[in-house]
Amino acid sequence: MGYNENEDFMHLMSRINKDYLLNKISNRSVFYLEESRKETIKTVKKYGIPLFEIKSGKHMSKIIKEIKDIEYGCSEEYFLRKVESIVPNIDFESIEIIKEYPSGSVVIADIFEKYIQPKIKEEYK
Repeated sequence: MGYNENEDFMHLMSRINKDYLLNKISNRSVFYLEESRKETIKTVKKYGIPLFEIKSGKHMSKIIKEIKDIEYGCSEEYFLRKVESIVPNIDFESIEIIKEYPSGSVVIADIFEKYIQPKIKEEYK
């Protein structure tokens, strides 16, 4: 979906999708705690007992509960350190840090996709 030298700007804008636009106007910089928890828990469940030296299913349940209890509003650094303190022998690469686009950028992309792009498509068929 990249730029083509023979294509004018308005034709390009008529065919881009929301993800392409978001990637051009912003970057994923907002820490998303809920998804980070969910993905980290998946990793712990998948590799936990042999890799992270989790002793039993009961120990696994305790670890998962503690990860779920990490408070909202924490920073990604706090989340990382907290998970390291909860899960034995976990390395930072096994802790999932999920980031999203800032909400203002998402609003701009939504407005573009819903209102502006249809007008561009109509005008530049």
